Amino acid sequence: MTGELERHKRVWKRAFVLFFDNQGMAAAGNMAFLTMLSLFPFIIFLVAVSGFLGQS
Repeated sequence: MTGELERHKRVWKRAFVLFFDNQGMAAAGNMAFLTMLSLFPFIIFLVAVSGFLGQS
């Protein structure tokens, strides 16, 4: 059990270090910004389509 716990700690530590070494916060922020930027036109499209379909 201790060996498995140590392995998990090692994996999580390596993932954490590599995340910050490879500019993970910048990539995550960029992905969040672009997701929000692309959702806005899609929501406008959905509102327009629902208004068009709601007339019938």
